[in-house]
Amino acid sequence: MALSAMFQFAFFAAFSVLCCLRITDAFSWKSCSANPDDDIIQVKEFKITPEIISLDGSVTLSAVVDVKKQLDGPIRVQEDLQKSSGLLGGQAIPCHGKFGSCTFANACSEFPKLCPITSGVHTVQGYTYKLPPISAFVRWMAEGDYTGKITISDSEGNQLACISLSIQVVAGSS
Repeated sequence: MALSAMFQFAFFAAFSVLCCLRITDAFSWKSCSANPDDDIIQVKEFKITPEIISLDGSVTLSAVVDVKKQLDGPIRVQEDLQKSSGLLGGQAIPCHGKFGSCTFANACSEFPKLCPITSGVHTVQGYTYKLPPISAFVRWMAEGDYTGKITISDSEGNQLACISLSIQVVAGSS
């Protein structure tokens, strides 16, 4: 159950800028660690379907993650999300209700079912997140390209993983 919660949290973090939007096929991700092979949490695969997400639809996420050792917590998660083009390009997305550029000093307490995270290769197929509706004004403001970085570290500040994301967003319709 802890692994499912971990993926729910990771996907929640990764897609906090996608609340109520649709994206084109411009989604990409990569490790932003200096030496990804040394990370305790290694994301091997990360996929979003469908490639174009309708405003009143859902996004389905799949991932393969290799956790090199059990993690009991606390686990610090830093989400840095920024709009890189379009209206308000260069602006950080502020943290609002766990969406945006947020810091979770202890993700284990924020998301109680997250810890412990057991070691081993974990596969999640078809985790679906229903996108909530937003106003036409917010859709218009949201159009553009986004970049993000999620850094996960232990209580001593040792980096466990770092993932960078690029997403092109177009306003949906309702």
